[in-house]
Amino acid sequence: DQPWVDGLSDPANLSYNSGLNQDVISSTNIDNNFRDVENDQNPSSVVILSQTHTEIVNCELDGHALDCTTQTNQYGISNVTLNYTDSEGLWITDSIDISITPDTTAPQSM
Repeated sequence: DQPWVDGLSDPANLSYNSGLNQDVISSTNIDNNFRDVENDQNPSSVVILSQTHTEIVNCELDGHALDCTTQTNQYGISNVTLNYTDSEGLWITDSIDISITPDTTAPQSM
């Protein structure tokens, strides 16, 4: 049977120039988002299909957890699309926005 997703919470907000952010979406949340009659909560595979703005933030999967690295002095929103595949080779996609908020700290005079 065709798998389905419950929908990831949206968006994920990361701090400006925060570098590597591990488990932006935890493996538990990714696995709990996936539904399938044959193997509920256990997708055979999860891959990133696309990212709209890797110049702002670049995301990678670490197992079934999503890790994202902010790019230096960049802010905005990047949409990440994940593809879930079940044990029978059927698949479904889901997307989440990763938002980087700008630094609003006033410069310090010396």
